[in-house]
Amino acid sequence: QVCSGSHASSPLVSVVWKQQHNAMERSSDQTLLGEIEVHFLSGSSLRMPINAGQITEDLVMDVCKLKPAPPGMRLQLMHSSGCLHGGESLKEYVGGSLSALFTTIPLSEDARRLLSRCTLQVPEEGHIKLLEVSFSLNIHQAGVLAELALQLQPCRLIIEYATQTSMHSFVLALNQELTALEVLRLHNIEKSSLSAVSKLVSRCPALHHCYLRSSSGQDPLDAPDVQRLRAETKAVVVI
Repeated sequence: QVCSGSHASSPLVSVVWKQQHNAMERSSDQTLLGEIEVHFLSGSSLRMPINAGQITEDLVMDVCKLKPAPPGMRLQLMHSSGCLHGGESLKEYVGGSLSALFTTIPLSEDARRLLSRCTLQVPEEGHIKLLEVSFSLNIHQAGVLAELALQLQPCRLIIEYATQTSMHSFVLALNQELTALEVLRLHNIEKSSLSAVSKLVSRCPALHHCYLRSSSGQDPLDAPDVQRLRAETKAVVVI
């Protein structure tokens, strides 16, 4: 209740004013400026609506929702003078056209070194469908492997030494989904790693087979060990 005759704003009035002000700002941000036509090398094109305040990064995200970038690639938008930068305003390009080009995502030096140990392919040759890690991973390498897997989006991933430390570090660094991963093989796995495996599997929407093999010096995995994992995924879990 607001007291009459008082010039001081109550907390309620202040909150309502802020909500109305924020709503007006959002409304102005959604003002349609026009369209930009985005052309691809294949000859296809998209007409994209542009609102006030939108920047290149927003347009890239909207285009990729309609035409996703191939694994290991990113979308770049070009105009007659060069590339558009992520924070660049789109206002001056409204009513015109831009060229769209999918380019290879640059890998860090650590990621390139690790990649050379996991496959004979390089990203420039096309989609790398298999990553096979046949060596032990330390904490740093497990994080680099996550970077590599996210950028390359392989269909198959084999980790020969899926220890508790490496798996937890790998999953911790995995901040997006592995959308193309269909087959996962984890060898020399420890029972203490299963919680990390569960998190990993939850980030692989296309996964249809998960193979788990314990090391010879440990108790073998049995059905009760993976009961929860099997309940949480549609993939076939093989032990």
